Amino acid sequence: MTAGLPYDVWCLIAQCVPEDHLVKLYPVNSAFFSIAMKTIYREIQIFHLGDEGTLRCIRNLGRPSSALYVRSLILRPNALGYYMEKASDTRGFVAEALWRLQGKKNPKGNPPGSAATRILIHNVARMKNITSLKIVHLSSDTYPSFLQALPLVKVALSSHGSRLRNLSLDIPVESCGDVLQPSLKFKFLQTLTITMHNHAPVKPSNYTEQLSTTLLPFILRHRHTLEKLSFDIPQKKIMVDLSSLFPSLDERFPHLTSLAITVPLEYLYRNDLHTPLVNHSDILQELKIGFYAPFLSDDVPITPDQLFSLPIFLVPLPELKSLDLGLWPWPQTERRSVSRNLVDYLLPMNQSLTTLILRYYLFSFDELQALLDLSKNSFPQLLHLQIYVRYLSADIFDLLAVRLPQLSRLHISFDTLGDNLSDSTNSLNTYSNNVHAFNMNMKLRQYTNWSLRHLDLALMGNAAGRWQECQVVIAKALPHIVTINGVVVE
Repeated sequence: MTAGLPYDVWCLIAQCVPEDHLVKLYPVNSAFFSIAMKTIYREIQIFHLGDEGTLRCIRNLGRPSSALYVRSLILRPNALGYYMEKASDTRGFVAEALWRLQGKKNPKGNPPGSAATRILIHNVARMKNITSLKIVHLSSDTYPSFLQALPLVKVALSSHGSRLRNLSLDIPVESCGDVLQPSLKFKFLQTLTITMHNHAPVKPSNYTEQLSTTLLPFILRHRHTLEKLSFDIPQKKIMVDLSSLFPSLDERFPHLTSLAITVPLEYLYRNDLHTPLVNHSDILQELKIGFYAPFLSDDVPITPDQLFSLPIFLVPLPELKSLDLGLWPWPQTERRSVSRNLVDYLLPMNQSLTTLILRYYLFSFDELQALLDLSKNSFPQLLHLQIYVRYLSADIFDLLAVRLPQLSRLHISFDTLGDNLSDSTNSLNTYSNNVHAFNMNMKLRQYTNWSLRHLDLALMGNAAGRWQECQVVIAKALPHIVTINGVVVE
């Protein structure tokens, strides 16, 4: 008899069932019904009323019991606002979609927009157990459409204050006053991600007061619970000066262990951008720094010496365990400077790092070797490494296997296969020869003492159409590997 098994035992059984099969087992008993509902409704995406998946979710979530299973809600107000704005056209597809939402046929000449909007808002308000809320605003979205869906945004924010742990706000800066009401507070908020857009051609200084009177108080209201804080200014929307907030973030966030900053390059020159780092240098465990600038073929916006002399790179971080650093694709003339500055910056923290991500700069073999040899026992705890290289060669695998035997996850983005001595011509024959040489060299390798379990390889260039063959050779050289590019190795 299995009917009397405890719920925890059914949960263990469910872990052995593939997810696509699990959702079909809900009629078996109440335990499987509960587990299946949690799987089906764990994450809900509401994008627009013309999306069949959105309509299906909203119809099903009309049942209060179903809405309580939702843990993660992803909301794109702009698309919803666009459909709400056009809802008065009862002859078109939008009107039909709105009536489908209600499960009814559209009576001729009866405008459905307001009723459908009420149903949508009502169903979102029923999701009382949400722990993660993400509001998405794409670069192509418009501010008027966002305003149309503002009631839905307010309901999504105001209905989940008791349980929300993770909040991602990607909103127009013009809407801060409407979205971030003074009474809005989440008792247990742990992760806050802020991405700001602006749509009007207004100088950044014109937004400073609005940010300081809405966004800053909202952040400070949660300083006693926040563990992760992220600021991001999208590359094509650089008119919003979020860095004006940093001088005001001089209060202590007692539990803040993770900070991410992605800004235009000119903001890094601000002396006050490093304020949160200074205030939390003794407890910060995760740091992400990213910057961008207009890419001009003959122009280097900042040299390695200039970058690493900025105040944000001079703050000691003794407890840091994870570093995600965006670099510039500097030319070969700067290689020596890149290596010297990176070694100096990473040396004080290399003994504690478990994750190191270095983006966009293409390392040569010699530079990578210098980086891993920065001390007698470099990166003894490093488990996850992500780097970019110009050439992927067997020598790079040899170097990493010897210097980082404890590494568990490796991500390498590369232009082509070969080595630094490879023919610089870009002919198909050259690529084919490099692939052949790479495969022959890898067939001679067996990394039996390497702890590597997960390998991600991103080919950014050309492999002469033989990349699948290369992956097979790499897998055979790594007997303990579990996944390559997310696929389980048989």
